[in-house]
Order: sequence, then C-alpha cells, then structure tokens
Amino acid sequence: MTDKSISKEIVAKYVHTGSESPLTTSRAVILFGDNAATYKFALAKTLMELEPSSSVKYEDVGQIFVRHLLSHHQLCPHQFTRGSTKLTDAMDAHLRDEISWDKMFAVAEKSIYTNVLDRFHNIGGGEIDGADQLYSNDKKNKVLVLTENVNQIQENPDLRIQVFNEAEARWRVVEEAWRNKLSPALIYQEEDQKFYTRVKDARVGLRSAVDTLSPYQKGLCFYCGHQLTKEGDHSQDNFAEVDHFIPFSVLKKQPFKGVNPNGVWNLVLSCKACNRGQNGKFDLMPVAKYHERLLQRNRCFAEEHRHAMNYSVLSSLGVSNKQELESQHREIYKHFEILPKWTP
Repeated sequence: MTDKSISKEIVAKYVHTGSESPLTTSRAVILFGDNAATYKFALAKTLMELEPSSSVKYEDVGQIFVRHLLSHHQLCPHQFTRGSTKLTDAMDAHLRDEISWDKMFAVAEKSIYTNVLDRFHNIGGGEIDGADQLYSNDKKNKVLVLTENVNQIQENPDLRIQVFNEAEARWRVVEEAWRNKLSPALIYQEEDQKFYTRVKDARVGLRSAVDTLSPYQKGLCFYCGHQLTKEGDHSQDNFAEVDHFIPFSVLKKQPFKGVNPNGVWNLVLSCKACNRGQNGKFDLMPVAKYHERLLQRNRCFAEEHRHAMNYSVLSSLGVSNKQELESQHREIYKHFEILPKWTP
C-alpha cells in the first residue's frame, strides 16, 4: 500500500508495513475502520459470500448484509451507540413477526447505501488508497465495482474463510464490550462464547483467541515471522499457538497491581516451533526487540475505534490511557530484565 492520507501514525504503519497481501485491506478495515456501529463487520462478511466478479448490485449486497446484521442484533441488541434507530426498530418489529422481511429491508436500504458503502475504507483519520480498496462505489448505476484485491480473496477458499472468521471474531469482541460497558481482559472461552474473563491466578484456554489476534500480526508468527496455520496437524512447526509473551509462571509470581497476566496485552500468536519446539521459548523472556514489537502491537489496540480492543488492553494492564500503557509496559519488562532471555 502506498496511501499517505491516514493521519494516525500507528495505523498508517500497520497498513504500509509488510507484504502486499490482499488481506491487508480487509484486516485494516476490521481492526481500525471508523465506520459507524458494526457495519464494517457485516459488510466484510458479505463480501466474502459473493462470488468473484467485476461488479455486484446494491440490492444483492444489501440482502446478505442485513441478514448478518439482523442475526447479530437478535443475539445482542447493542449494535449501535445511540440507542434505537429506525433500522433497529424495524429489525425488532420483524423479529416479532409484525412486519415482513421486505418492509424491514426497505428501511435498512436507506442506511446501507448512504452510511455504509462510502465509509467502509475509512481508517485512521483518512482513507485506504483507491488502488488498494476492495471495491469502488458506482452510485449512478447502484453497483459495487469489485477490485482484484477482493477477487483474489474470493477465489481462495482458505483466505475467504479467514477474513470471514476474523470479522466475526472482532464483531463479538465489540459486542461484549458494549454489553459490559467496560471490557476486562480478552480471552475467548469456548464454554460460554465470551471473550472476557477476570481470571488472573490460573492458566485458561486461549485457543479461540487465534482469529482475534491473527490480523494484528498479519497471520505471521510474532517471533520468527513465518506464516501461521490454525488448521491441520497440530504437530506442524507453523501451527498457530497463543503464547503468554511474559510467561504466565513468571508474571504470576511478581503480580503488578491491576495487571492480568492472561490479558490480551500479554497474548501473541506464535508458531509451535517458537513456542515449544526444540529451541522454543517455553517459560523464558523474549529479548528486548520483541517487547518493543509487543508495545507497538498494543499501541495499535489503543488506536482502535471506540468500543473495541482499546478498552480491553488498557483494562488488562490496569491503566486508563495510551501514555500509562507505555509506562506500565516498560516498567513490567524492566522488572524482569535480569532473567535469561530468548530469541528464535
């Protein structure tokens, strides 16, 4: 990507650093999109359900989009930041069998085509460059002109599923934040399908956090940079595992006030080889350059649009703003400087 209009430095660095993967745009939107409410997640999932083509009609996009929005609204009526709207009222009426799908969709169309399609690529105080967008909006003919970027994803079943799952995972994070008004540490517990837990004194199951953490690392191992896979043989060296950056066993013995060792601030994706291979990290501390990488990642969390991971990373570190985040980060790492260090 070559666009320079994104004003937030950390967001721009995420977009402009690394490989020119077709996933970069979708991940940037999912993570940092300025779109209202949860529209960006619903539209990202919608694009993954479309077949590769040169263009798609507004109505075809809208039907799938509203289906996704309705399914989430039914489970969590906290999809909007300003209470009820004409759209939420229409969805509620449809769920009560008071109005038909067509009548509800007629209300939804007024929001979709004016608020959603034009804002999808807005991130970090700017907009993703046109050459890297997933579509252009042809308002005159009421179609989305799909780009090669999105077609490449649509043509690859693995990439299609990856974007779909990452959008869904981030959507659930936002919903849980809205439900709780303030989000504690991110952990996705399989048994109750929630992303948050206050457990600080025991290891917890982290496997389901993979889809949530993956886009920040662009699908790469946090340490060695190799491409990760979350499917297939668990014994493969590139199998994605969730790692406590500062080992749980270490941080638990030296607790910091308000800091959750299981918090999202301390979780990264690692390949199996780096995490627990022959020369793996295990319970060692990574060298300083990886701490700087983690700090940069957590700054990205703090730059996100409201009601997302920013609240989670701040809460799990026991801080209230970006400045305190950096100070707390460095204090924790400095405390363990004397310990043996590991590098892949």
